[in-house]
Amino acid sequence: MRSISIRDLEEQVVTREMLPSPSLPPAVWHYTPWFAMHGIIKSGMVRGVSEYREKDWNVPLVWFSKNQQMELTAGAGERKHYFRIGFPPEHPDLIWWPKLASCGRAKPGVRFHLEKNGRRKGANPADWCGVIAEGVALDNLPIEFQVGKEWKPIDLESAASALAVAQRSISVKPLGNGKLQVSVGEGGE
Repeated sequence: MRSISIRDLEEQVVTREMLPSPSLPPAVWHYTPWFAMHGIIKSGMVRGVSEYREKDWNVPLVWFSKNQQMELTAGAGERKHYFRIGFPPEHPDLIWWPKLASCGRAKPGVRFHLEKNGRRKGANPADWCGVIAEGVALDNLPIEFQVGKEWKPIDLESAASALAVAQRSISVKPLGNGKLQVSVGEGGE
């Protein structure tokens, strides 16, 4: 009989608890504030992130969430004017958390840190998933814009037009400690 350590057992339990439910949502979402959406539209893709803090990942990851309202680690509540980009949850390249942490070759302690911070913000790490890639092309992916607490479909051309208006009416105010307050004027609402 093979012996198993408590740590191995905990890992198995956590992994089983964090697998996606048998009933997948219609899409998993990449949530992004309006000012980051401009770069996404300009490049034609959601770019993979290889840095969380100090190069914690050894490969680029494009993050998604199965949360259908808002991924709270995306800065929700801190800013207004969010977009989200849908991705098929059954896509063969999509990897669910916590397997994503090991496939992304996260440095030691990163998984714990992300989960702890995510839970502190009210997020559920079991909602997290991603693709190991330099980027995911926007081609034919659904895009939605947050209006109040609802999400409304928007085509890429309309999103680009709205962002062009918003960029002309922003103000940036230094808050100290390297932080900035970004405000959208009436023209960008």
